[in-house]
Amino acid sequence: MPDVSDEIAHKRRRRKDLPSQERLKRLFSYDSATGDLTWKSRDDVKNPGWNTKFAGRIAGTVQHRGYRRIAIDNKAFWAHRLVWVWLYGTIPDEIDHANGNPGDNRANNLRNASRLENCRNTGKKRNKSGYKGVKWIPWSEKWQARIKVGKKEEYLGLFNTREAAAQAYEQAAKHHFGIFYRQPDH
Repeated sequence: MPDVSDEIAHKRRRRKDLPSQERLKRLFSYDSATGDLTWKSRDDVKNPGWNTKFAGRIAGTVQHRGYRRIAIDNKAFWAHRLVWVWLYGTIPDEIDHANGNPGDNRANNLRNASRLENCRNTGKKRNKSGYKGVKWIPWSEKWQARIKVGKKEEYLGLFNTREAAAQAYEQAAKHHFGIFYRQPDH
């Protein structure tokens, strides 16, 4: 089992590895309308074709689940973390995409969040009901709604329809999660 102190140290190293705001502003332009970082022309590169190939283009590549990765000095970084440092000069623990779109790195869509808050802002759960917090209970022949708040799971009741159970979950989520509640996309 990994040591908790090792995990914390790894997170600190990861945060410290991010380039400074000053360096990021030398490397990139930021488009506030799209949230994209675009490579600036560079004089410090050894490859003479670098500027022809990259300068003026959106940095990085889109990865699994829509997040963009950008390599700087052979180290890969998540674009939203670079954008945050580019904008604010600080390194947050977690960054939440308010609208749930991991490719939308506009300033008004990024917010500093705890791990718990970031997990709350997730979309539809991939389960048999099609609704987050809702599952079928065969012995009762009803749909059950539950919500996890912190480390405790709260029972919300049994319902005749999955839609009614989903509505109970949504009301509880709005109450408990506040701005980190995300309307499900059904």
